[in-house]
Amino acid sequence: VAKTLQLDSEKEVESWVIAAVSSGLLSAKMDQLQQSVMVERSVVRKFDVEQWKALQSRLNVWKQNVRGILESYKQSAAMTQPPGV
Repeated sequence: VAKTLQLDSEKEVESWVIAAVSSGLLSAKMDQLQQSVMVERSVVRKFDVEQWKALQSRLNVWKQNVRGILESYKQSAAMTQPPGV
């Protein structure tokens, strides 16, 4: 990690990892004895056209699901109202 980040010492790795985790860029575990960092998840810093398309697709699915729930709710409410109301 120190070499990849071009840090002067391996001691700086701990500070870098703590800063990245604190800022929400990484979810990671550090093993000081083995001098390793296990990254569980990371945030994508680049949001290009493909990410926008994926987000649009997920939002469209979410909208359809919400519409379905609202429609079911309306039908249920209509069935429970007494006649003539």
